[in-house]
Amino acid sequence: MLSRVCFLALLSLSFASCQLLATSEVTDHPVVQQPGAELNRSAAQSGAEPHLESLLHWAIQNADAEELARLAAASALPAGEERAATGGSKAWTLEELVEKRAKVRSAMDYLEALPTAGDLVKAALVQLADGPSVEQRVAALEALLDLSAELDTANDFSGLGALQPLLAALTGPEEPVRALAAHVLGRAAANNPPFHAHVLPLGAVSLLLERAEQDSESVQAKALYALSALARLPGPGQEAFLEAGGAHVLRRLLLGRAPGGTSPGLRKKALVLLTDLASAPLAAAGPLARASRAELRDPALLGVVAELAASPDNDLAEKALRAMLVYLEADSPAAAAAAAAALARGGAGAALAELRGRFEVGSEEDAGSYQAELVGLVDEVAQALAGVVMGGAWDGEL
Repeated sequence: MLSRVCFLALLSLSFASCQLLATSEVTDHPVVQQPGAELNRSAAQSGAEPHLESLLHWAIQNADAEELARLAAASALPAGEERAATGGSKAWTLEELVEKRAKVRSAMDYLEALPTAGDLVKAALVQLADGPSVEQRVAALEALLDLSAELDTANDFSGLGALQPLLAALTGPEEPVRALAAHVLGRAAANNPPFHAHVLPLGAVSLLLERAEQDSESVQAKALYALSALARLPGPGQEAFLEAGGAHVLRRLLLGRAPGGTSPGLRKKALVLLTDLASAPLAAAGPLARASRAELRDPALLGVVAELAASPDNDLAEKALRAMLVYLEADSPAAAAAAAAALARGGAGAALAELRGRFEVGSEEDAGSYQAELVGLVDEVAQALAGVVMGGAWDGEL
């Protein structure tokens, strides 16, 4: 991302030098004194991509204004350079080539004067720790969220001292700060095992589970997002999730027994994580994790999954169907049979029949529609359920 910021700065040199000269009178303020809204104001007023615009704005503000103005002026091309009439080009003299080289060097010096990604992380951490208002701490976390999208920067969080402040922010008094801290951790952890190795030993999973089980819905949602990023694939993250009691928390969320409650949106996120965990091979987990995963095969939990498949919310119904399919396709015939029995008791047959009738109405108009895809998913789940329960092909009834 920083390379894109620098590229934007380089593109702006040809017309921004006079503007930068005007800014040379502006006092350079430390980031801790900037109002939080300043990080995103210029992006909101322009059509630029918000996170790039805010990072460029912050980078320029936290550099030496006089030095930037001097370098920009030195790198500006003279207005109205004459070119030969033949083809709009000319042969450069030695003196002109030397001058051009000097201007390129000045432009490079200008770019090197901008803060690096590490500098921006450090500045955001200072603002997160010392910002006198919630808005400033939120702005600092939003900057860290943008920076965490780059895997290399996210993996540098540990060396830059960013992980402990982020984990501390998870237990802070302000709801938006807790939600953003979880969001930063989730984005940094997404498909990034090296980051997992840094954050898991610090107890991140336990802190996120506390937020997922009991907090406002916005914080719960971001905590589940971060937990999914850490635990969706077999490995240390998934084992840490199970050993910390993650299966118990997930079960309570789906059963609607979590102290913080469970909205349909949270149930969707919980179902996605349940599907990932149920599809992971048992051999990949240690003894404690294997014991914890037994809670995910609880008949009451599978009964709720069957009930959710009948939801009028098609997205929620789809996620419940995909979870059912994973349980029915378990490697162990005994586990598949137990799951089928629990799903049948939860009303899976009636739910599948109702869903097929509902989705077929829309799919007749457009064979390539989302509802047509759902009809195929319903048939696939029904076939798997019939195969386990009756040992044969599905005839359309259960």
